Amino acid sequence: MKHSTRHIITIALIVNILSISSCYTTGKYESGVAYTQNYLLVSPVFVGGVIEKANKMTYDSTLSSMLEKNLTEITFKYRDIMQFSDTATAPEATKLQIAQLATYTTYAKSSMIATLPTPPLLDSLILSKGYRYGMAIYGYGFVRPVGNTIGWILAGTLTGALTGVYVTPNMNNCCLVQAIVVDAYEHRIISVKKGGPIDKNPSKNGVIEKTFLRTFKIKDKPLQHPNN
Repeated sequence: MKHSTRHIITIALIVNILSISSCYTTGKYESGVAYTQNYLLVSPVFVGGVIEKANKMTYDSTLSSMLEKNLTEITFKYRDIMQFSDTATAPEATKLQIAQLATYTTYAKSSMIATLPTPPLLDSLILSKGYRYGMAIYGYGFVRPVGNTIGWILAGTLTGALTGVYVTPNMNNCCLVQAIVVDAYEHRIISVKKGGPIDKNPSKNGVIEKTFLRTFKIKDKPLQHPNN
């Protein structure tokens, strides 16, 4: 998958912010607006990579594409439970705006999520399909090579000292799945669901599905990975 220079810079900014705070998350958000069975599902986005020196994540486009495909397949596997009305494929620019929004909702408190503006391109995509509500599913994950834990502990301590947010220093891997529902008419977020983080390699069989099930609190279907 090829990105323009601007896209590459944007991705770098996103993953750099995420790698600093690892998989730390705050609360979920529910506005109480009913959208079930009358919303558009936007094609899932996944940002993945490897944590290297200085606690920075190197974005891996091949890995991200593979995990994005996996997340998409899992989403459609549970479509009867999710009950979305229709689907739409998001262009690259829209995916980038979704990833940027997810960066904020990952760490924001519920009171802050309620005030976040929705991405213009996401709103336009939803409205163009004749819907008011749309769901964007975002996945994030990384793998930390053996021997990189000490630097992570130091970086986590520094982040805590500067921001007051102390992160978990013992996560060598991370997998997180988030579902953000927006009201495209009013340009606001009406729901944020989060599954994870779990200290598992997202490329391993069944890990993304397990995280997805946590996001939507699906318990009545077993994982279909007998070799996991």
